[in-house]
Amino acid sequence: MSLRDTVAAQLDAHIEQYALDDDDLLFSYDMLMTEVRALKAEQRAQVLATPIPDGLGHTDPDTRGRTFRHGTLNAYIRAKCRCQWCRHRMAQWSATRVDHHPPPGQRGRRRADGSGHLPRDTFRNQVWIATLDALGYPPDKRPTFHKLRHAHALWLVAGGADLVVVKERLGHKNIATTQRYLHALDPVEETALDALTTFEARRDDLAQRRRRRGA
Repeated sequence: MSLRDTVAAQLDAHIEQYALDDDDLLFSYDMLMTEVRALKAEQRAQVLATPIPDGLGHTDPDTRGRTFRHGTLNAYIRAKCRCQWCRHRMAQWSATRVDHHPPPGQRGRRRADGSGHLPRDTFRNQVWIATLDALGYPPDKRPTFHKLRHAHALWLVAGGADLVVVKERLGHKNIATTQRYLHALDPVEETALDALTTFEARRDDLAQRRRRRGA
């Protein structure tokens, strides 16, 4: 599968940075967790460096008439306040306790299996969901990998990519599967691609005949 020059250059720089050999994983579990820990350390530092201002007022009275000052743990936990500064105070408290927990990815099902490959739960929780949260996607509207794959195929086809090339990129065994993406194209383009499909079918048939003769 071909890549843009910029992406290929970034991969080359990554390989050189980690001195990777032919048999090494391009992205290993240890590499991922090193990046995750560095990012979390930076986030903790930012949280701890942001002070909570005075004069934020108090929460509404609870059933017992008690109120709690905004920007405190009591307001977050007991009054269940989720304002900006109550959440920030909770984040500060959590940041001071991070070192008391096992490193990310070392608990329960997310533990590495020793092969160096990324556990699916670790990538999902530490990278994928964290990225979507940073981009502002609500939990009920998060895109899936299948949707990203679908969008990739639609953009290729709508941009005039060869249907056979799209078929190979997606790993489809039958070009008829790839044709499902044609609804994004104009009728004229569909006609041209129908001709391409016919040619592809004839080429496959000819290849099969040659294999039979050779057998």
